Amino acid sequence: MGDILGVPVWSDGKLRTLKLPTDGDGTLPDLLDAIHQELLNNEVYLKNSIAGESFFDRSVGGVITPVVPTDSLFMGGDLRTGGSVTDGTNASTPAAIKSSINASHTHPVTKVLYVDGNRGDSYTETGSFDKPYKTIQAAEAVADASTIIEVAQGTYTGALTLTNAFAVWGKGWPTISGATAISGNHKDLRNLKIDGVFTMNTDAELNEVDCYGGIIDAVANPNAASTLIHGTFTAGSGVKPIAKTGTQTLMLSNSQVIGVGDIPSIDHDAGRLVLNSTGVLGSRAVGALVESSGGVVTVEGYQVVNSGGGVAMDLQNGAGAANPNALMDVLATGNVVCGVANTVVEGMKFLGFGALSGSALIFRPATHVANDSGVSGTTVADALNTQKGITDTVNQGGATGSRPGTPTAYQSYFDTGLTPARPIWWTGAAWVDAAGTGV
Repeated sequence: MGDILGVPVWSDGKLRTLKLPTDGDGTLPDLLDAIHQELLNNEVYLKNSIAGESFFDRSVGGVITPVVPTDSLFMGGDLRTGGSVTDGTNASTPAAIKSSINASHTHPVTKVLYVDGNRGDSYTETGSFDKPYKTIQAAEAVADASTIIEVAQGTYTGALTLTNAFAVWGKGWPTISGATAISGNHKDLRNLKIDGVFTMNTDAELNEVDCYGGIIDAVANPNAASTLIHGTFTAGSGVKPIAKTGTQTLMLSNSQVIGVGDIPSIDHDAGRLVLNSTGVLGSRAVGALVESSGGVVTVEGYQVVNSGGGVAMDLQNGAGAANPNALMDVLATGNVVCGVANTVVEGMKFLGFGALSGSALIFRPATHVANDSGVSGTTVADALNTQKGITDTVNQGGATGSRPGTPTAYQSYFDTGLTPARPIWWTGAAWVDAAGTGV
């Protein structure tokens, strides 16, 4: 650490001098890093600080005040505007600050490493904002479980195995061109394009991450959960965009999955699959876009379009698939085959064509279930009809010979064969018209 540079700041109605360490040449790398983080994340990450050297701190209300720690500090965490982890005085010891922050963050940030592959000049790479690494692999090699790797816009080639770092955040949508795998602790990936197979060996959150080489979910932990938000997932012809073999819960939200060629867009073999406001597209003449041979599927606010004329969803694909599934507000083009266990269907609709079939279906309510080809199943129950004693045939009509063969009490029918044509009702024993006359 070099000289101390005094910087005037306005604080608490007075002009004060903020002492900042320099590199010895009058530059302020720590200040630049802090300002950069502030603009990006509304957070200030404290860097290495030695006893007796000052750094700056954000206290309650966002006032910047100097702090001189009395012991060495390698800070983990962030200070947010309006927070109360420090009062901006010397009384806030490094140990106390670190303890407060670590208690409120599952993955406290101890350091941020920068990567910029666009830099063509020669320098000693340290991972700082002004001396970033030129490859993600180099940053990963020195990272730990509380490190964020921030990647500048550009294309980064070569296989990447992310084990050490907690997070990789892109700025300007950088592309990772090559096979990518994650393992170790929970990962956080944001604003990236992955042009290669992406293998998940640990749970993760992907926020605005597009994958163009297919995702393999191999997380063998039924207690784990991963979330894919605002992403596009596709692959080359014949490659499944999502192949789920792990036992964790995998949830897709506000995303789209696009299959190319005669393959399922989602192949689900184990664990729980949750599709929330997600679209699945593809073209298969034979087979389904979503195939499930194990685990549980929950679908809500979901659209699946098989433009090839095949099945939209097959939730009992393969022998022995016994999935207690739930389908809610689904818009489907193509047949939907439910599992052998109870499948609860709420507000399900089909677009264009499709049939709903399975061995155990429960509709709630049936009046909201619509399709062009009919509904089949060996044990079909309608909770609403059972409760209120009504059916979907309330407004039937036609010729006299086409009256319902097994009408329920008070069921109506408009008989066009009578003169004049008029509505009639089943009393439980006979059909009568409005005058009570048997017809």
